[in-house]
Amino acid sequence: MQGVSELLATTNVEELGDLFPTISEWRHIKELAKVLEPMYEATNLLSSSKNPTQGDIRLVLMECLKNWIIIKEEITIHKRQ
Repeated sequence: MQGVSELLATTNVEELGDLFPTISEWRHIKELAKVLEPMYEATNLLSSSKNPTQGDIRLVLMECLKNWIIIKEEITIHKRQ
């Protein structure tokens, strides 16, 4: 395996091409980001509070669940097309 500096200095585009995600992989990454974004926001919200209450946690988890259901429906619709 080449070192990073050697790889960056290469003029052979084909060598670099294997390192980049394919179109299909980019689609998977995009779908994964949709799922992870609400979880990231929930983590930041709960982490910013010194003492998150059970009510806070419940509201955040309910929103995450709602987002997950919406995303799952979008994926199902997308697969049918």
